[in-house]
Amino acid sequence: MKSKVQDRRSRDLRDGNCDSDAMLMCALYCILSILEWIAQEAEYWIKWFNKFAYSYLALYGKDYFSSARDTFEILKYKGILVLITDCLVDTTLNFYAILVALISSGLYALGFYSIPRFAELSQEFLVIGFVLQIILAFFITKVTLNSLNSGFITFLVALCIKPEVFEENYHEEFVKLTNYYPEISHTLKVPF
Repeated sequence: MKSKVQDRRSRDLRDGNCDSDAMLMCALYCILSILEWIAQEAEYWIKWFNKFAYSYLALYGKDYFSSARDTFEILKYKGILVLITDCLVDTTLNFYAILVALISSGLYALGFYSIPRFAELSQEFLVIGFVLQIILAFFITKVTLNSLNSGFITFLVALCIKPEVFEENYHEEFVKLTNYYPEISHTLKVPF
C-alpha cells in the first residue's frame, strides 16, 4: 500500500499536479510510514518477549500460552531488572563478537604480509580475504555466543521464579551475586 501511494505521489509530481490530491497522498504516505514504524517496533518487542517465554516453556514444560502469561507476570513485577540485564549481556556479547572478528582479521592481514609467498599476490586478495574473514569470524562467534545468551536468559528466568533454590544450592555464588548487586536481593524477594 505504501509503495502504491509512493508511486502515485511520484507520478503526480512528475506530471506537475500539485493540487489537494497530491497533499492527500503525502499525508497518507506519512500515516503509512508511522504505522510501518509502529509495526516494526511491535515486532522487535514481541521477539524480545518470546525469548523469555520460550525459555520458560523449556524450563517448566508448560504450553506456550501459560508460559507467555507467566513470563508477562515476571516482567511485570521484576521487569526493569530483567530488561537492563538482558540488554547489557546482549550488548557485551555483540562487542565480544566484533572484537574477535577484528582480531582474527588482523591476524589474517599479518599472515598475509609476513609470508613471502602471499606477498606476491595482488592486494585485491588481501581486501577480499580481510572482508570475508571479518564476516566469517563475526558470524561464527555470534552463533557460538548465542548458546551463552540463551543460557543466561534461562538462568535469569529461573532466578526470577525461584531464587531460593539458587540460594540453597549455590550459596557462595548467590552471596557473590548479592554483594556485586545489592539491589537484586530485594528484587528477587518480591513475589509475583
